[in-house]
Amino acid sequence: MNISELHQEIRQRLFRLRGEPVISNEVVILTKQEYSNLFWQLLHTQQSSRFRDAGINLIEQLNNYIAAHRAVYPASFSIQAPVRLKRPTPPVKQSSLKDIYFIETLDRVFNDSLSEQHDCNRFDLGRLLYSAMRYGGLLRKDYLNSLTSVLLNGKPQCYQKLIWFELKGAAGEIQIWQPDKMSVQLLNQWYSKREPERKPPKLEAQYYVDAFLHRADTKQPNSLRLTWLIQAISSRLSLEVSPFSLDVLTGTQPNLTLKPQVFYRLISQKAPPQPLVETTTVETENDSTKGIVPVGYKSHSRQYDLRLALAFIKEIKSLLRRHKRDSNTTEQSRQLAHSNTARDIEVRIKATSVLPPVLHHLMHWVCVRLTSQSRWSGKLSPSTLISYLDTIANPLIMTFGERDLVNIDPEELTELYTQLIDEGPSLLSQTKRARILRDFHVYLALTYQVSPCYMFQQHIAKSLRLEALTVDANILMPWEYRHACDYLLESTELQSGLNFLQARAILVLLMLGFRCGLRRREALFLRLQDVEIPVTEDSVVLSEYTTIYITPHEQRSLKTTSAERRIPIGLLLNNAEKSIFAEYLQARQAFGREHSPYLFYFGDTPPLGAIGRPVASENLLFEPLTTLLQRITGDNSFRFHHLRHSFATWMLWTWQRKATDVDPLPIPTLTDVGELSHLVKARAILLQITDTQPTRKILHAISAMIGHAGPSMTLFHYIHSASWLNWVELNNSAPLISRDAEASLAGVDVRTATRARLVPASPDSQYQGMADYAAQKLLKHSAKVPLKHWLNTTSRQPGALNSVVTHRDLGLDIYCALLRHINFGIPIEMCAQDVNIELDLLVRARENARYFFSQQFNAYSKFEYKKRPRNHKRFIYEDSLRVNIAPVAALPALPANPKSLNIALRMLKEFHQLPEHEQMEVLWAAHYAVTFNSVTWPHFRCYKKSTLHRFIHTMLLFKKAFAASQRMRFTLVSSAPLNSEQRTSLWRGWSLDNWPDQIRDNRADKDYSIKGHVAIDFIANSGSKKSRQRKMLARGKSQVRYRRRLSEYGVRFGLYLLFMVSNSE
Repeated sequence: MNISELHQEIRQRLFRLRGEPVISNEVVILTKQEYSNLFWQLLHTQQSSRFRDAGINLIEQLNNYIAAHRAVYPASFSIQAPVRLKRPTPPVKQSSLKDIYFIETLDRVFNDSLSEQHDCNRFDLGRLLYSAMRYGGLLRKDYLNSLTSVLLNGKPQCYQKLIWFELKGAAGEIQIWQPDKMSVQLLNQWYSKREPERKPPKLEAQYYVDAFLHRADTKQPNSLRLTWLIQAISSRLSLEVSPFSLDVLTGTQPNLTLKPQVFYRLISQKAPPQPLVETTTVETENDSTKGIVPVGYKSHSRQYDLRLALAFIKEIKSLLRRHKRDSNTTEQSRQLAHSNTARDIEVRIKATSVLPPVLHHLMHWVCVRLTSQSRWSGKLSPSTLISYLDTIANPLIMTFGERDLVNIDPEELTELYTQLIDEGPSLLSQTKRARILRDFHVYLALTYQVSPCYMFQQHIAKSLRLEALTVDANILMPWEYRHACDYLLESTELQSGLNFLQARAILVLLMLGFRCGLRRREALFLRLQDVEIPVTEDSVVLSEYTTIYITPHEQRSLKTTSAERRIPIGLLLNNAEKSIFAEYLQARQAFGREHSPYLFYFGDTPPLGAIGRPVASENLLFEPLTTLLQRITGDNSFRFHHLRHSFATWMLWTWQRKATDVDPLPIPTLTDVGELSHLVKARAILLQITDTQPTRKILHAISAMIGHAGPSMTLFHYIHSASWLNWVELNNSAPLISRDAEASLAGVDVRTATRARLVPASPDSQYQGMADYAAQKLLKHSAKVPLKHWLNTTSRQPGALNSVVTHRDLGLDIYCALLRHINFGIPIEMCAQDVNIELDLLVRARENARYFFSQQFNAYSKFEYKKRPRNHKRFIYEDSLRVNIAPVAALPALPANPKSLNIALRMLKEFHQLPEHEQMEVLWAAHYAVTFNSVTWPHFRCYKKSTLHRFIHTMLLFKKAFAASQRMRFTLVSSAPLNSEQRTSLWRGWSLDNWPDQIRDNRADKDYSIKGHVAIDFIANSGSKKSRQRKMLARGKSQVRYRRRLSEYGVRFGLYLLFMVSNSE
């Protein structure tokens, strides 16, 4: 980037700093003071309407210029960027001073009561709950009620010397709560002296807290509500803990701890054995819709038309309304009436050929929900279904086009669902779309075995706490990450099934997910030019200033505008990882950039590479990586997306933790994690903050690196280490109690309490002094988590990771992308990216398609271009006005019959095995089929004997694709009588007497010249024996025997496919 590319305003100010003109190719190096002055000048200038209205960002241009020449600047030089900050609501106001005074009074009463003996269980439990709120940070009412229930009817959980509670929130989520050093002593006293209640105990925390407040004799009203007490404690805690921790404790900022199974992996450094253990809750309710038989497509020559599809929706809604207003409905049962309506809709679905797949599934879903209940509701009425169709039908068509959502990858389908919901004009509309899609996806899962989707609840939930069910709190532990890296580095090809380059690529992909938090598609479509490496003397190891740019380009769009970001990968990787990354970059650059600009590319040599594929296949990268992580974690629900959770969780724990924290950590396995030690240096360079600064800068930085607009989304969905930081902060601020109080709580003498204070803390304990003594006593009252059968992470052998390399046919992918681009107007770059083909191949295929349209559908075409296919309407009525429908002008659709599609694919495969001169003949036949024959005809017409013979010889070249000689059929079309000498002489003129093929006569319905022509088609498969028997029973034996067999669409489509992809592959 040169000086000349900067705005004139910046160049003028640089000239004033230098006092002389600046040469365009000269690199201007600013000092910190010069940059600071220039930053504030530009920020002030940018506020003027001249720059604000034009959308010119002067500071961004200056920062981009410095970033482009980062290598010449010192390491301590940092750039700034203005950010609009929203001031949070202050936790303490002037009116809260009396609340703080009240809590301090309660604290004195609480401390005095520790040395006294009480025989009232209600008071003891109330005092324990107050301690959990005041010193343990349990400031949510639903968690307090859950803790009360466990204290009265259950036990805490324990593993070795670790103690915790698994509390249930209002939305049903599980929250891990580890008691503080004050509460653990009260817990030991409670379980030591607890007696069973004679009456069923009350489970509301308010009942027991009132007893403590009443004994405290405070001058407060008797009906002091728990909500007010929580708010008062929050005001008092705001003087001791950071605002970040306070928002999480009170629930103002929702945040979830790890799921229990994941938490067990953290505390034990083990993983469950095979078979794998599920950590995702799956609904098990019974559905009456099980065993649904999907309605298949009837016509094999579907032509999707948006206008006709919308007309079909209008027709179905009209049918539902007519049924609703039908006067006969009251005379028969509603169930029978709905069944008749559903049957009528199914008949109409089978009779049409213009529906895209998503609308086909939606219409069948309407039939099913009219007569069957679902997991979320009962049967739907016609009026409800009309409302649902008005809401979701058109957005579904616009989102999916002609793509079949049954065959879409689960993660991509989730993104498309999210996009469809977010496009709702209001929050109410988005909620309604989410409810409909949730019900619709259940139908897809039951009918087509589509993977379940759990993202709908976050849009349906009425509050953020109900949204907690949608968070998948699962992460990869640092030692599990190291074991995965070591296996990929050290295992041989015989052990892992991966060759050297593939193993290194998977290792780099793992680093991009765990160390950088990249999304799946962000990592897959990372380009070489997106990795900026400053020139250094050491070419083996990456520089600390190496940066990855996540930007949108023509082959990849980003999820949101916030996803565009820069990631300092040189600081996020350790030295060994940087060497591996540099090694893979050198191996990748050996393939060049001519055929692919992407980072993950294995050339065009099988089995890893493929001609025309610019990006490595996902089953070569993500499937082995997912298999490896699932085997190491023992969790078959682990996905690549969980690496983003891991990145955010471990970054906050490493960066937010202060070096002055000397107390034991909440979990012993968090001590001295070597895989995270290098991140301390990254924090010092990137953030430049001290340990004494209580700031949200760390949270904002992590949120920006992960690609979120703000920290709320990051903290709620991706960070699961906030509770560990809160535990450390609360224990550091907890007051010291007297030895008499500690002795009284533990039931020992003062001398024993004094000795316990002098005992050094155990490395595997989370407490010190008498708190550690009480924790050891509490273990015998706790329920031990049985993890003996779990295996150590380092002892697990992942085994072979190789997966079957399945490359789809390149020609078919080109045609499918061309179909989406032409028939639905989707940008050509997106179509090429979706099927992973080079853009140039699709551009050349588009030129062939333009010739196809010029021959078939222009105003001067020699064909009967106005002839419509079967079930194609000529007009519709809109507002009582007749509107003519133009003929379908689109590329031929793929065969719906798999056998027909296989014929076309075998023709394409056999074409590549033919000699060059025979390939030229096949291309002539494909060109003839497009130029001299209409796509609406089920046959090929020949008007000259030489053309007929050449076409026959050409089709006989396909010896493996289909039995051409047995399926070829000739029809003489003429106005001459069938049984006449004139008809016989016409047959002789075509010289077909010596051909060993089936020849049958047929008279056309239209008048033709005496000369006539010969039509060639290929007989379709007769079907299985069972299908033939059904036809004989339905139509009668004589009708089936003499009924003319249909033409094979697969042969015609094979020629169209060869024409479109010729000169493209």
